[in-house]
Amino acid sequence: MFVNGVGVVLCGSAEDYVGMSIAWLTKVEKDHVLISVPKGALGTEKLLEEGRFTLSLLAETQTEIARQFGGSKQKVVVEKDQTFLFSTDWGTPAVGECSGVFLCEVISSS
Repeated sequence: MFVNGVGVVLCGSAEDYVGMSIAWLTKVEKDHVLISVPKGALGTEKLLEEGRFTLSLLAETQTEIARQFGGSKQKVVVEKDQTFLFSTDWGTPAVGECSGVFLCEVISSS
């Protein structure tokens, strides 16, 4: 199953996080999602280092959030006073008022 739309991957803590927009993810089985993240991006490096992250599937009205975490901004840390973020049970940040939030762990990478 392909999932349409844009997701934001966030890792780190609510105070010290890195995020990036992704536009490609696939549900490969009931509890596993395959995502594609850019090689060499700051968020990718932190995600692989920590092994845990959130995946927030954005609503249609959240295009500005997608832009903020997309493209060349993946190489820099975004502003830390984001009122649209909340802290999950894991302590990782996630985007509020989106279509869905998933707590994820890296199982493998290639």
